[in-house]
Amino acid sequence: MVQTLDPLVSLAFAIRASPGVYTLLLGSGVSRSASIPTGWEVVLDLIRRVAAAQSKSPGDQPDRWYAEKYGKEASYSDLLDMLCHTQIERQQLLKGYFEPNAEEREQGLKLPTTAHHAVAELMEAGFIRVVVTTNFDRLLEQALEQRGIVPVVIGSPDQAAGMIPLTHQKHCIIKVNGDYLDTRILNTKEELMSYEPAMAGLVDRVFDEFGLIVCGWSATWDLALRASIDRATSRRYSCFWASVGELSEEAKSVAAGRQAKVITIKSGDSFFEGMLARVRGLEEFDRPHPLSVQAAVGAAKRYLANESQRIRLHDLYRDAVSEAKTVWIGPTFSTQGTPAPDIDTIAKRIKAYDASAVTVVALNTAIGRRSRGEQDDLLVDAISEIGREPFIQGSQYTIWRSFRAYPATLMMYAAGMASLIAKRPTLLSRLVTARTPTIGNKDAIAVSHLVAYYLANWAEVQGLFGGSFRPVPMSDWLHDTLRDTFRDYVADDDDYDLLFDTFEYYLAVAYAGSRTTMTGWAPVGPWAAYRHGNRAVIVAGLNGADVRYGGNEFAASCAAFTRNGKPLYDNIKAVESFRSTLNFF
Repeated sequence: MVQTLDPLVSLAFAIRASPGVYTLLLGSGVSRSASIPTGWEVVLDLIRRVAAAQSKSPGDQPDRWYAEKYGKEASYSDLLDMLCHTQIERQQLLKGYFEPNAEEREQGLKLPTTAHHAVAELMEAGFIRVVVTTNFDRLLEQALEQRGIVPVVIGSPDQAAGMIPLTHQKHCIIKVNGDYLDTRILNTKEELMSYEPAMAGLVDRVFDEFGLIVCGWSATWDLALRASIDRATSRRYSCFWASVGELSEEAKSVAAGRQAKVITIKSGDSFFEGMLARVRGLEEFDRPHPLSVQAAVGAAKRYLANESQRIRLHDLYRDAVSEAKTVWIGPTFSTQGTPAPDIDTIAKRIKAYDASAVTVVALNTAIGRRSRGEQDDLLVDAISEIGREPFIQGSQYTIWRSFRAYPATLMMYAAGMASLIAKRPTLLSRLVTARTPTIGNKDAIAVSHLVAYYLANWAEVQGLFGGSFRPVPMSDWLHDTLRDTFRDYVADDDDYDLLFDTFEYYLAVAYAGSRTTMTGWAPVGPWAAYRHGNRAVIVAGLNGADVRYGGNEFAASCAAFTRNGKPLYDNIKAVESFRSTLNFF
């Protein structure tokens, strides 16, 4: 039996490959799970209120009762004029349909749904820039605002006429039928037959210039919208049409004309949640091509070997850091928004950080291994820059805020382990004491918060290990993540384990040295949890034994170990004292 590709996977690849070129067309089905009524349902309920005010019963067909009584088809604006005398009264009446009361809010009704939050995340990340919707509600706007984004909303012809060009829009919502607080909304069959020129022109451009993803739209009533899609002859990008059950006859006609790929879904929530998960899942594979990483490292090695190439090395490294930083401070790694972090999203985010840091980590390793001292400033300055805690307005998720420092941790570990290979205590000292200011702490240094043990506990990152318990999970993850980078420098796995453990033990000694008084805590790693043999080797080296990495002479030359005037021995004693209090199993 021939297996076909999941259309959601195809859609995720299309969005990921061409960010910003697909527009969403959202109908009332997307807001259905939020208990938001359709525009026509609002009209029917308003007719019932008009009838009740006259002690009449409109029967099972309120619209027919209204037409017979008033000699015309019911319209949103006429009904509001009959029921309300001021704009404030109209707003108060309509809020009941589209905004939750206290009981509804407690039940989660009339609030942004999973679909709205997923769309907002796609827009925040730049995958979707324009949304066309027939809905009157403001749930998508609210979902975006929760992420600190105020979208451009086009809900009337005059707004369409005055908007900036589509090519300059980042977060644009086009409400073709209007907004519920504007009495000019389109609702009746006659109103939906055509748009005013400014709105018609805008919608035509969208359907001609963008790919199209349709969800929750029946196409039954929106004649003008159907006509606009039919007029768009461009087939630059694909069309995907998500539907619960079989398409209506009108929708089938539009889908056929657009050559749409029809996707059968359970709900708008599950569709957008699945789309977002697949798009985000592809981020793990968005690593620089291995050849491009090798080319960058090869260039760095050539520049390091020739003192006259210092400027080229500087430019190469700073460009790589700048490119990675743009990603790290971008929407992909936002500390705000919804949904809340769970073990799966945490694991995906860590892997996305790893993927985006490959080139910088490789350069840190190469420069740390081969620098003769002149290039150390590059590494130290970059760690200070990336490790700095940015001020972000509004509330943040603690775990996302903590992982803002993760790229700087990767950079410090790579360069620090390389400094042990190169036997350069001065570089190690500068790396672990690099100033990385945090909000409210102007004298933070790298070893105080860029260590693996500080980043997260097992419960938070268990998704990285399939749920299996790890006593020092982030150390284990960093160990495995950096292995390939160091394979050209350390071929033997046991040797690599010793290198990694030596660096983390020295982090603990440097942390003890950074304290003005004796402390009852120090960052620990596998050397304390289960690689006790390596710990014995490291301690023996600090006591004068001949070891491959570090050793007494190296430690005595590392200013970070005695930063506040305390003897090296006292700091080692503090680390060992803390280790003896730990019980990992």
